[in-house]
Amino acid sequence: MPNFYAPYNFVPMTGVVQRKGADGVIRGKSTAQVEAADIAKGTSNLPVRHDLWMPNSRSGVLVCQLCTNSPMVVGAEQTGGSPTDVIGYTVGGKPAIPGTSIRGAISAIAEAISQSALRVLDDQSLSFSAGKQQRVTVPGTIHDAFKRQFPDSLPWNSQRSRLTPAELLFGVVADGGHTSLPGLRSRMSIEDALPFPGASIQFQTAATLQILSSPKPKAACMYWNDPNSTSPVKKRQLNLANKHLPNGRKFYVPHPMEQRQTAVMETKNTQHMDQKLRVLAIPEDSFFAFELRFESLTDAELGLLLTSLRPSPDFEHRIGMGKPLGMGHCFIDVLAMRLVDRSKRYSLDGWSGSRYQKTWLSDCVKTGGASAQVRELFPVTFAGLQENTAMFIDETNPNGSTVRDFTLIDSATLVRMRKLGELASFEELPVVYPLKTEQFNANGLNQEADLFRWFVANEAAQRPQGMSLPSTDPNHLLPPLNSANGN
Repeated sequence: MPNFYAPYNFVPMTGVVQRKGADGVIRGKSTAQVEAADIAKGTSNLPVRHDLWMPNSRSGVLVCQLCTNSPMVVGAEQTGGSPTDVIGYTVGGKPAIPGTSIRGAISAIAEAISQSALRVLDDQSLSFSAGKQQRVTVPGTIHDAFKRQFPDSLPWNSQRSRLTPAELLFGVVADGGHTSLPGLRSRMSIEDALPFPGASIQFQTAATLQILSSPKPKAACMYWNDPNSTSPVKKRQLNLANKHLPNGRKFYVPHPMEQRQTAVMETKNTQHMDQKLRVLAIPEDSFFAFELRFESLTDAELGLLLTSLRPSPDFEHRIGMGKPLGMGHCFIDVLAMRLVDRSKRYSLDGWSGSRYQKTWLSDCVKTGGASAQVRELFPVTFAGLQENTAMFIDETNPNGSTVRDFTLIDSATLVRMRKLGELASFEELPVVYPLKTEQFNANGLNQEADLFRWFVANEAAQRPQGMSLPSTDPNHLLPPLNSANGN
């Protein structure tokens, strides 16, 4: 009767940011928000401007390294067929990782740890089968439930007037049909991640993956909770209008090392090939570098950005396709940070000096093997470095936590996020879509056969025997699910 982990878990949404004060007492306050009207008029007390450089703000560039810890698939396009071919993303004929994919992973973490609004959340009504040719519609919609949890959690819309920290940093556009609402441009940008000069990174041999299941929010025991009960939510009792609440923001958990092989993720049969993808994966242990540029950030916003890039030393980001199967694990590290003082840069003396006034370099860039490589990859960013003597001292290492401003970050959510991204937080158990014992015995980690069976059995189990997706506990390993549930 094996235990296992579902491929995903959730970080709760509260709309509250808790921080420990100088007296050691943890206090909570509502998520920081800024009136959109003040930004539009230029009267906001934050440097949210694109028409001029704001004093007492941070502008500059981060040079980051991305190392894949499992095969990674980021497609440039898909071609029709059976299976569908996913063409790998390339720059100059070499495998690369789009800046938009990196941005998506980073912004999701920033949203969560700052308790910001969701910038993307599809609204829909849920329904389930109630017999032959009969369906029952769940009261309320997904947006109804999220709004009850945190009124300003929904994507930017006409019922909101204030913007949350992640929206202010990454930008926002109106959701759905709210085309009359103004958008806000991001104050940061991420370039494509490119292989280090001299690296010979080649796509793996094409592989056809097992069917990737789409998100199923009607799986009530996984996605929803009853704040007044510890029993699992049954889909037949699901009520999004006034009873049940979302478990939070969805994140994929790290897979054990033995599951991070393309051979384990490949399909084992030729059925339903029209639902499968044939992919070209970037191999594990591939090294890339990218630039992240930012303009007019407060210290707190820079702290949020740095923490989202590297929540902890052992945190693994997930990027690209196939995450439920074990693809897309990677580490991101900051190799260098260069800050520009705009008032000096655009003075008479500033034209003749270095573009950047302050610089921090990691040890591997100062003296290690990565030094010549990153300088060759980004010559403009590192131009004039020899003449620049205003170096940061070691305590300002952006990979560390001593200098980051955590004002915008909820301490409890950051702990949970770290737990979900660190392999050491999990027992050595398989990470799979829920399967029953006989399915494990017959097919092992093959996740293509009758994925509904565990959910049906769990739904039929009498309370409290039914199981729900366990939440993270800062002091313990994440509890697993059980394949025998419902028998």
